[in-house]
Amino acid sequence: MRNEGGKLVDRTGEAHLENLLGWWNGIAGGDIDGDGDVDYLVTNNGLNSKYKASPEFPELLYYGDFDGTGKAHIVEAKCDAEGRLLPRRGFSCSRNAMPFLDSKMKTFHNFASAALGELYTDLRLSRSLRLEANTLESGILINNGRAVFKWRALPRIVQIAPSFGVVLEDLDADGDLDAVLAQNSFSPQRETGNMGGGLGQLLLNDGTGSFEAVAPVVSGVEVPRDAKSLSVADLDRDGRPDLVFGINDGAVVSFKRTGGAEALRLRLVGGAGNPAALGARVKIGRHIREVGGGGGYAAQSERTLYFPLPATNAIALVRWPDGSTSEYPVAAGIDELTLTKP
Repeated sequence: MRNEGGKLVDRTGEAHLENLLGWWNGIAGGDIDGDGDVDYLVTNNGLNSKYKASPEFPELLYYGDFDGTGKAHIVEAKCDAEGRLLPRRGFSCSRNAMPFLDSKMKTFHNFASAALGELYTDLRLSRSLRLEANTLESGILINNGRAVFKWRALPRIVQIAPSFGVVLEDLDADGDLDAVLAQNSFSPQRETGNMGGGLGQLLLNDGTGSFEAVAPVVSGVEVPRDAKSLSVADLDRDGRPDLVFGINDGAVVSFKRTGGAEALRLRLVGGAGNPAALGARVKIGRHIREVGGGGGYAAQSERTLYFPLPATNAIALVRWPDGSTSEYPVAAGIDELTLTKP
């Protein structure tokens, strides 16, 4: 949605995103490839489940009145190698929702062998809402600077489980935005079982937007539970960003970063109506950070922006949410700075 003269206009097609259809759970924005514009990391269902999707063979969902009762139901479907539409869910759960299937199909074999049109009729399917997913990987959207995006899947180990919360933050103090993902889903359909292959994943950025997965035994990040939200906060006030995982039906889990370089912690004070300066962008040297109001999945990180400690005197260029810009001096070696809108 592009802001054009104060009105949001749908530009999904121009952004080359209209055909990228997934079960998106979380999103984080930042200059991933270091070229001065904002890219995005988006989390998805992953590849380690019964669901498989591609542009040629998408996962499908129909929503409509399939039994003539006037009540809408959901029907999941998949494509076989010949392109036939088949039911994705099993006979037991399908007939429990729509009892007419019990008398129509009689046996599990008959149900499993039937095409979707034989079960629900082509007419009722055509009158229902049809949605599809053709991409299940978590990945990044690389911006070319003109709000046109190129899709790139994250490393294979990330796809071991559904991912939800995500943060982009410079975790090794080299100036490049790294990533951490919260993983797993313990609440799918009963016959599917828990999708719990993930431990949470740290990804280090090489500065060009390519991420390298770091094993839990190295990173220390290990969350083998139903992790959902993820946020960043300097919990022990040592100048280094720490991680806070929200767990479904469980206690919060935190990981404190130990060792390594401190960062410049920068905070903005906005004007009336937006004192937190949500939407502001700060540039120091080649590094860009933005102030967000919520992010990832059901989470809010501290509104502290982390930059590498400046080795020499520098200038912070702030673009405020109203479009105005301001410049502020940044002294060499300073580790904490608050900037107020004029």
